[in-house]
Amino acid sequence: MSPNPKLWTEVTTSEHAHERAALHFIRERFPPREPFRAWANFTFLADDGSRSEVDLLIVTPTGVYLVEIKSHPGRMDGDGGTWVWTTPEGRRRTFDNPLLLAERKAKKLKSLLMQQKSLRDRRSRQDGFFLRSVVFLSDPTLTVGLNEPGRTDVFGPDESTESEDQANRLPGLIKLFTRVDPRRGRQVDRPLSAAIAEAVETAGIRESTTHRKVGIYELGESLGEGEGWQDFAAVHPEVSGTYRRVRIYLAGRALDEQERDALSRAAEREFKFLQGIDYPAIDSPLELLQSPRGPALVFRRDPESQRLDHWLADHRDSLDLIDRIELVRQLAEALRHAHRQGLYHRALSPSCLQVSERSGDPVLRIQDWQTAARERTSTSSPSTGTLHVADRVAQQTHIFLAPETLRVPNPQPGPTDMWSLGAVAFLILSGKPPAPDMDGLHEQLRDH
Repeated sequence: MSPNPKLWTEVTTSEHAHERAALHFIRERFPPREPFRAWANFTFLADDGSRSEVDLLIVTPTGVYLVEIKSHPGRMDGDGGTWVWTTPEGRRRTFDNPLLLAERKAKKLKSLLMQQKSLRDRRSRQDGFFLRSVVFLSDPTLTVGLNEPGRTDVFGPDESTESEDQANRLPGLIKLFTRVDPRRGRQVDRPLSAAIAEAVETAGIRESTTHRKVGIYELGESLGEGEGWQDFAAVHPEVSGTYRRVRIYLAGRALDEQERDALSRAAEREFKFLQGIDYPAIDSPLELLQSPRGPALVFRRDPESQRLDHWLADHRDSLDLIDRIELVRQLAEALRHAHRQGLYHRALSPSCLQVSERSGDPVLRIQDWQTAARERTSTSSPSTGTLHVADRVAQQTHIFLAPETLRVPNPQPGPTDMWSLGAVAFLILSGKPPAPDMDGLHEQLRDH
C-alpha cells in the first residue's frame, strides 16, 4: 500500500540507492491513515548548535521512533558498544554501535520539538510522547552475529507483517510499528500525532543552506562530535578530490557568555598553537573561519582513515609485534617533535588518533589539540591553555589521562603527555585498554 502523501514527507531524496531501497520497503508497508506519519532524510539544528541528520522519524500508534538506517551486506558482529562489519569481499570495518548516535540525535530532537507551542502546552497535561531510537539493518541477506546487548533496539525487514522474525533473525521493523501491545494500548492518538506534525513544521527541519557551508567548503556528513564541537566531512566546490574535515565550535548556541567565550578560545587556541608546526603526524589546521554556529577550523582529511582503536580492532589478526611497535614509535616521535616546539597535547587518547594506510603501511596522526598548552618559542607566545582539561574531553577517554589531569587544574603538561603515551602504547601493544573504566584504573593504581 502507498501512504497518504500528506502523512509521508521525504524532505530530501537520498543520494544512495540502498537508502532509497530501505525507505521504499517501509513506505510500501506504511498504513495510509492517521496517526501514522513519517519524515525521511532531514536535518535539524539542536539547541547546542549541532547539526544532526535523521534517516526517518516515524509516528505510529505504538510510539514515536527515530530510525537509523544501515544497509550493509555481508556480516555484522559486535556488542552494545562497537560493531564490526565484514563485507562480502572479506574486508573488516569497525565502528561505534549506531544506536549510540541515534540516541543522542533523539534526545536533541525531542528537546527541540517539546519547545514548539503545539507540544509545549501538553507538558502540564502529562500527555507528551517518548521518542525511541532504533536501528534498521535493511539488507535481508545480512548475516547478524551481534550479541544480545548489540541487538538491543535493532530490527530487520519483515518477510511479512505476521512473521515473528526475518531471515537474519532480527525482529521485523514493520511489526514494531503496527502491532499494538494490548497491555499498553495505543501510545499515540490522532490529536497527539497532529501536534507532533505541527511541532516538526514549526521546528524548521528544512535547514537553510547557510548552515551547509563554511567559507567556500560544502559540508557533508557528520564525522563526530565532542564537548562543544562537531566535525563534518567537507569538499572544495571547485577542486575535485580535495577532502577536508571542518570542526565547528558551537559558540553560537552556547547557553551563556562564559561558555561561548570558552568555545571561541578553544578554536583560537588550536589554530594559534599549531602555527609553525609542520610535522606529518600532527594534524594542523589550514584555516580559521567563521560560521553562523561559531568559529570553524579546516583540516586535511583522508576519507579512508580510521580512529586508532577501530583500526586496531580491524587489523588485530594481521598485526605482529613489529607493526605495533612501529605505531608506538610514530606516536612517540610526534610527541617528541611537539614537545621540542613547546607544544603539549594534554588529552591524548585513541579518540584523537587517526590511522591511514599508505602502500599498506599504517600512518598515524594526532588531532584534537584544543586542550593544548604551548611554551614561548620564537614564533609563539606562552599559554597554559584551558585549566580544566577533563571538561573538554569525553568521559570515556579519561582512562588514558594522567590522574592529576582529573584532580587538579593545569598539571605539568610534559608528564601528563608521557602518561597518556604509555596508556595508548598499552592499547596498541596488547589490543586492550589499560583499564575497563575509571574504577578499574583506580584499582590498578592502588595495587601496582
